[in-house]
Amino acid sequence: MADFIGINNLIAGEVKQVDEANRLMVVETRFGLIQCLPVKQLREGDACKISVRPEVASIGRPAEAQDGMNIICGTVSFASYIGNAIRYDIELDRETIFRVDVQNPRNQEPFPINQEVSVCFPIRVTLGIPVLKG
Repeated sequence: MADFIGINNLIAGEVKQVDEANRLMVVETRFGLIQCLPVKQLREGDACKISVRPEVASIGRPAEAQDGMNIICGTVSFASYIGNAIRYDIELDRETIFRVDVQNPRNQEPFPINQEVSVCFPIRVTLGIPVLKG
């Protein structure tokens, strides 16, 4: 049975460091280093994908990294209103769109198309999943 229904952001990478004591991994991606929790035992050098749910990420003006958070930069390419949320499509590069759902956006400044933004997401809800070999 699935834990969730819906979409995930997936970013390909390679495990660079495993911290078994704190149950954390550091993964090198095209967008920099991302810290995450391993879903299964992975070793340095293993291919994996970073998985982040759109509703756990937030966006803002370009910012510095914060403790306990991952941060990547991109450009707003699309925004759609979905009930009481705005879904932003953030273009990280020509091949990668990262979706961010902003719940109850009434008190947040909207981000226009082509605005450069930072995408932040907590390390403790960022998952590193193995790449299936086929």
